[in-house]
Amino acid sequence: MSHAPEHSSAPAEPSVAELMTQLSEQTSRLTAAVHGIIFSVVKTLIDRGGARAFQRWSGEWPGH
Repeated sequence: MSHAPEHSSAPAEPSVAELMTQLSEQTSRLTAAVHGIIFSVVKTLIDRGGARAFQRWSGEWPGH
């Protein structure tokens, strides 16, 4: 009597390549988020510094 291979309902474990792809995607998202935060902080500091310099030069806050 021949036995047919049993099919498990459990999902197959991901391959190393699939795990590396997932890790790479997560790393890319994290890197993009950190880049966005740094860009935002630097832009705010530059804008604020420029506004303060304008105020010192003109005696008025920009836009008022």
